[in-house]
Amino acid sequence: MAVIRKLSPEIIGQIAAGEVVERPASAVKELVENSIDAGAKNVTVELREGGVKYLRVSDNGRGIPAEQIRLAFERHATSKIRSEYDLEAIGTLGFRGEALAAIAAVSRVEIVSCEAGAAHGARFALSGGVPGETEPAPAPEGTTIYVRDLFYNTPARLKFMKRDAAEGAAVFALVQKLALSHPEVALKFFRDGKQELMTPGDGKLASALYAVLGRDMALGYTPVQGEGEEMSVTGYVSLPACCRGNRTYQHFFVNGRYIKSKLLTAALERAYENQKMVGKFPGCVLHITTRPNAVDVNVHPAKTEVKFTHERAVFDAVYYGARVITTVTVFALLLRFVSEATAQLIQKPDKELLILAVMPLTYYLFDYLTGVYTGLLYSGKAIVAEFLGFALCIAYLLFLLVYFKQYEEKREAEQKIRLIEMQRANSQKEIEANRRSQYAVSLIRHDMRHFLANISAFIDNGEYVRAKEYINEIISQTEKTAPHKYCKNTVVNMILSSYESDIHNNGIDFKYEVQIPEKLIVSDIDLTSILSNALENAIHAVLRLEREKRFISLDLKMKESKLLIELKNTFYEKPEIIDGIPRSREHGHGFGTQSIHYVTEKLNGNCQFAVCGDLFILRVIL
Repeated sequence: MAVIRKLSPEIIGQIAAGEVVERPASAVKELVENSIDAGAKNVTVELREGGVKYLRVSDNGRGIPAEQIRLAFERHATSKIRSEYDLEAIGTLGFRGEALAAIAAVSRVEIVSCEAGAAHGARFALSGGVPGETEPAPAPEGTTIYVRDLFYNTPARLKFMKRDAAEGAAVFALVQKLALSHPEVALKFFRDGKQELMTPGDGKLASALYAVLGRDMALGYTPVQGEGEEMSVTGYVSLPACCRGNRTYQHFFVNGRYIKSKLLTAALERAYENQKMVGKFPGCVLHITTRPNAVDVNVHPAKTEVKFTHERAVFDAVYYGARVITTVTVFALLLRFVSEATAQLIQKPDKELLILAVMPLTYYLFDYLTGVYTGLLYSGKAIVAEFLGFALCIAYLLFLLVYFKQYEEKREAEQKIRLIEMQRANSQKEIEANRRSQYAVSLIRHDMRHFLANISAFIDNGEYVRAKEYINEIISQTEKTAPHKYCKNTVVNMILSSYESDIHNNGIDFKYEVQIPEKLIVSDIDLTSILSNALENAIHAVLRLEREKRFISLDLKMKESKLLIELKNTFYEKPEIIDGIPRSREHGHGFGTQSIHYVTEKLNGNCQFAVCGDLFILRVIL
C-alpha cells in the first residue's frame, strides 16, 4: 500500500505554476495584464531565445510600494479583489494573485519598481520561488520584471518547449492580441534586439489594427456595431472577399480580455453563410462590452474561457452586427456592377446588348437541368449541382464587367474626341473673329485719307479741340481692332493679342520670345488649338497665386524646320501627371491638355508635360 505524504511547498508551487505558466507566452500574458491593470500607458516586451532564457516586461504604471514587493510574490496575494462578492463582477484582467508566484516558482525573477511619487524604487529577486532581500534602487515610475531561465528547475516541462522561433512567434501573437484588446496602451515588442511591433496607444482600434495586421490587410476590414441585452459589440470584420484559410485572424475580446469562444466563432461564421468561399473563414477584431456580473471569467486558470449569463443575446449581437455588414457589402457590389450593367442593357437597343440580356435565361435553364435531370440534387451531390449553376453565373457577371468596362472606355474616348472637336470649332471661331478684326483695321487704313481730310477741315475752320477729339477717336478705334505684332505670323499675333487683356488685368508677369515665319506647315486651326489651350491652362493655373508669384513665359521658334513651343508657368497646386498627361482634380477641367496631346499626336509631333521645381513646363515639337 502506497504511503500518503503531504507534498513540500516547493513541489506544490511548481505544480500550481504549471496551471498558470505553460510557456513563455503565458508568462508574458500575465505580466502585461498586470501592467494594464496598473494603469500603464506604455508597455515594452522584450525576449531573447524564444523567451525561455530571457524576457522583460516594462511599464509606466502605478508601481508597487517597496514594502509590498515581497508580498506581491506570495500565492493568492492580490490588490484586485477583497471578498467572494468581488468574484461576481471582476473588472480587472488579473484577480487570483497567482501569476507572479507561479512565474517565480519556475524561473529566476528580478523586479525593479517605483511607486508613483516615491523618491526611489526597490529591487527584489527570487530564484525558484526562494526570495532574496529587498534593496533600494533608482528606477523610473512604473515596474520592470526580468524573467530568466524559465523552467530551469522543472526539466519535465522544459523538454516540451518548442524551438526558440516557435516560442517567440507564440509570444508575438499574444502581444498582438493584447495590442488589439487595449488600443489605449502603446505596446512595443522586441525579439532578439529587433523591434517587431509598435502601436501608437491613441485609443483608436483602427490604429492598432493597422499596426498589427499591416495596412494592406487592414483595408480588407470594415467597422461593425451591434447591440444586445445590456451589451454592445464593436470592432472590425473582414469583407467576404478577404476571408482566410484558417481562424488565425479571429480575435474576440470581452471587457478588454482576449477569449476563445466557440459561441462567438459560430455567430461570426453564421453571419457569412453563402457569402464566402468554402474552406475560408472570416477574420475579426470584436470587442464585447457587458456588465461584469454578466460574464464569468473564473472558468480556467488561463482566463481565456468565459461563460455568458445570456448566451443567446451575445450570439445575436455578434451575428446581426456582422450580418448587416456582409449583406450591405454584397448588395453594394451587386448595385455597383450588376445593376449598372442591367441598366445599360435596358437602355441600349443594340442587337449585341439584347443577346447579352438573354444570358440570364441560359443560366436558369442550365441550373434547372443540372439540378433536376442530372439527379445531382437528389443524389447527395447538391453542392456540385449548386456549384455548376453558380460557376456559370459568376462567369456571366465577369463577362459583363469586362464588356461594359471596355464599353465605358470606348464611350469616354468618343466623348473626349467630341469635346476636342468642339474646342477646335471654338478655335476656328476665334480665328475668324480675329480675321474680322484685322479686316476692320484694313478698312480704317483704307479710309484714312477721308479722316485726314476731315481733320484738315477742322483745323482750317479753327476747330482745334474738335480736331483733337477726332484724332483720339481714330486712335482708340485702331487700338481696339489691331492685334499686337509679336511676329510675322498673323495667327500667332491674333492668339497672343486675344489673351493680352487677361494677362495684363490679372497682373501676370508675361515673358515671351517669338521668332517664327509668316508661313507654317501647321494649319491655323491646329496651331490655335495648341497655343490657345496652353495659354488658357497657364492663366488658370497662376490665378490662385499671389500677384507677385504669377509668371508665364512663352518661347516659339523654328529649329531645323521644326516648330518648337515651350510654355512655363507657376502653379498653386502641383498637377498630377498620369500616363504623361496632367489630370485635373477639378470637375469640367483637364480637356485642354488632352486636346493638346490629341492634336500633337495627330500631327505626328511630340508633346511633353513636366514639373521642374515650382514651374510647370509644356514642350511641343511639330
